Amino acid sequence: MTVQLEAKRVGLIFLECLIRKGENSNPNNAVRGINGLRVEFSPLRLTQHTAEIQELIAQLPARFARDRGASFLGLGEDVRGRVWTSSDAVKEQLVLLGIAIGKMRFLLEQEDWAHLPGGVPHVVVL
Repeated sequence: MTVQLEAKRVGLIFLECLIRKGENSNPNNAVRGINGLRVEFSPLRLTQHTAEIQELIAQLPARFARDRGASFLGLGEDVRGRVWTSSDAVKEQLVLLGIAIGKMRFLLEQEDWAHLPGGVPHVVVL
């Protein structure tokens, strides 16, 4: 499966994976994003999309590689320098999906983000 990193695809996967009304919810499994956003994903649908999410994340620039990370603001470009989104909301959706499958994390804890340029977190691809 080869899928291109695109805002529309990230948004569709994000919506598909969200926990739905009537499903068994476990708030302890919620993923915390930027600005306090907390979302919970369906474990089954997240698993079904894991390979595709990994492919999307693999298209991010090398500067997001393990241990270094880079500013969240730079997530809108792919490895070729092509802008795939300018929407912070869509970038956050990709980060939340990545965190949920264990392939992304924030470099620092939220209380330390204020020390970073613009108070914006750095993201690491694992």
